[in-house]
Amino acid sequence: MPTRQRATLLPLDVTTGQLPKLAIATIAMYGLSGGGTGCTDHRVAGMLGWCQSAKKLATQLKGIAEVSTLILTDQQVLADCPHAETVAPSASLLTLARKWCQKHGSDFDPMSSLGGLSDVELETRHDDFTEATLMKLQLLNTTVYDVMLFTDGDVDVAPPDADDVRVRKLWSERLTGFLSDKSALVIGTPDFSAPINAGVWLTKPSPKVFDTMRGVLERNVWSVAKGFDNVGVPQSMLASVNKTCGDDHEQIARSQFMTFNNWHFVGGGIDQGLLFYLYHHLLDGAYRVTNNTDLQFLHWWAHPKPWESEDDSFLGARVAYFDALDLERSADVDDSKSCRGYLSELRSKARAAAGKGSNAENPHAQPYFTASRAAALQLAHAAAEVAELPVTSWRSPF
Repeated sequence: MPTRQRATLLPLDVTTGQLPKLAIATIAMYGLSGGGTGCTDHRVAGMLGWCQSAKKLATQLKGIAEVSTLILTDQQVLADCPHAETVAPSASLLTLARKWCQKHGSDFDPMSSLGGLSDVELETRHDDFTEATLMKLQLLNTTVYDVMLFTDGDVDVAPPDADDVRVRKLWSERLTGFLSDKSALVIGTPDFSAPINAGVWLTKPSPKVFDTMRGVLERNVWSVAKGFDNVGVPQSMLASVNKTCGDDHEQIARSQFMTFNNWHFVGGGIDQGLLFYLYHHLLDGAYRVTNNTDLQFLHWWAHPKPWESEDDSFLGARVAYFDALDLERSADVDDSKSCRGYLSELRSKARAAAGKGSNAENPHAQPYFTASRAAALQLAHAAAEVAELPVTSWRSPF
């Protein structure tokens, strides 16, 4: 069993008056599988929205943090993110991620596409999505940034209805508090299944944390019953969760992780389980749970996403999504490699089908239901319909 470490990392001395260096980061690794090629692959088409929202948040935080946009990617060109810095995937880490997936098959995640394959088949097959969920942790291996906001590529970190003044006030207060807490290395939110949702989390990256995570993959020990390194059943950690995870720790107790008392939850043997094991157990209580509801992101989890469908489903939601994008041509974007034209076509089709030509004709009166939460989330730019499009108004990691 690996030795637990006391979390004492703090990259920034907040008393110096320097602006903290913040990276807004995501991963864009598409491999050979997916829903299509080029912009018809939903992961490619969705990057324009992510990049525009990241750029907007960076503008909102001017004077509060020195903000960069960072993408871990195996793509040579991301035409719709000309302002972003890119990081190439580590070949050695990808090898570890692939070995992890091949050893554990579909056991690590009830959503895995590797279910039902024999051991022989697993030796030659791999799951691009599953490997990418582990590769996102490569972003921890840096000394350049004091703090990193990681989100999946289907997250809007600056929703259209967000108030700039309020956003600045909340980030200013809470970023300072996070950096000042020497024992806290990551802030996140549990969901119905996992103790931390790996789609949105805020962390203090460091090579030390990365090396600890990498050691877990190198040992390659995990089971449904006892998790990573056979640490134990989830309920054996309940006392330490109550002690270190913060005032909102009860959210973890309500998750399937605790109620089912095993590691077979969504992402349980990959990113979501690993993040919890790394920060809560190996780094000795460095995970803080947030229950913030006054600063939110929009997470278009699962499928279909607004930019995927071309039929008449979820028209109000899709029109609202497209109307929030800037799809005008830009001098710093290569049109031949951009998804703006493709998304403009989808927008025109959705508008025509909905009989709406602008946001003004898309009233905000109706509630908007999510697939995972029965209660309707009142989104300011939601559709004028009740739909089961999978979107969550997600709490920001503060």
